[in-house]
Amino acid sequence: MTAYVGSDPRQTRATLVPSPVEQHIVTVVSAHQKISDEQRQRIAVWLEDNGILPSRVSSGHPVTVESQVRGDQESGHLIAFHEYFEDENGDRVLNEKTRDEALTYQRWVRQQVPLALDPTWEGWGAWRAARDAEKSKAGAP
Repeated sequence: MTAYVGSDPRQTRATLVPSPVEQHIVTVVSAHQKISDEQRQRIAVWLEDNGILPSRVSSGHPVTVESQVRGDQESGHLIAFHEYFEDENGDRVLNEKTRDEALTYQRWVRQQVPLALDPTWEGWGAWRAARDAEKSKAGAP
């Protein structure tokens, strides 16, 4: 990225960042998102393939994949999720602050196996058309 020193582009150029690094976060599943049994199974297999026990992943928090992009090279894929804290007997521990849910903590695990594509995905065009059809049924603009 190049910027000009001062407001006049004829002045000397200064390079702000010689090789910028972008942070990408892709949401695999949102907190409390309703997904099909097939999607749940596909995500469970992916989690297991990456050494994560699906039964310990909280559905009350998002599951994301974080990565860095340098130019056209993407790397450093980390799966971020909240895991239930369990005692030595394998029982979930109560969150003492809220006293209404199990205690969770955030974890990051290096992704070894990418998530398989959703075989039912028909692309953004089909998704937007379905969304627009739902809006028109509901009478929304």
